[in-house]
Amino acid sequence: MRKTKATNQGITGIPTLNGKPIKITDSWAKCTLRQYARILSLKDDTIELISILTGLEYDMLKKAKISGLETILVAGNFIRTKPEFPTTITKIGTYKLPLNSKKVFDIHFESLAQFEDMRQVMVNTKEGFAELMESYANYCAIYLQKLRDGEYDDDKAKQMISEVWEMPAFDVIPAGSFFLIRLLTLSNGTKKNSQNSNQTQDKRTGRRSKKHSGRTPR
Repeated sequence: MRKTKATNQGITGIPTLNGKPIKITDSWAKCTLRQYARILSLKDDTIELISILTGLEYDMLKKAKISGLETILVAGNFIRTKPEFPTTITKIGTYKLPLNSKKVFDIHFESLAQFEDMRQVMVNTKEGFAELMESYANYCAIYLQKLRDGEYDDDKAKQMISEVWEMPAFDVIPAGSFFLIRLLTLSNGTKKNSQNSNQTQDKRTGRRSKKHSGRTPR
């Protein structure tokens, strides 16, 4: 009988559904922004967790016979740990960010329309975890659209939001936090901040430590 091994770095052994391999997200570092947001909003529902990790429909999973199900359950254990987000950013998804002479990303707005659209997102964002994640997706889309196309276009930026939701959370959340800090700095005239702000990681990521403390898929 083949054994399946699970580690903090990932899992080995591939579960299957109807003979087809199931792709599993097995660490915070592999989560998209959409997965991260769904996990942190998750109630005590193992089927929903597996749906998030595999991308398979909830109703289908309720009736499915999965070979290697224990592998998937073990893979979900990472939600019990605290995500360690990078303190510096060099890319968002596949888009490489421009770095200064110190090899650090330091945004400089060149389009007034781009800055104002970001600022409007900031002032209109209501308090709440879902709203914070939505604002980060918007900030990144507004910035990346100009980086991609050379000229800022608000319609194209809006179309890019759905793409940002499928980018790594470990790229989007630090970048979104950085954009927010810069917007606050420029809007309030306060002292310039860098990526390494004094804000706590939990505030920047919207993570509530009690959400997953001691939780494990059943």
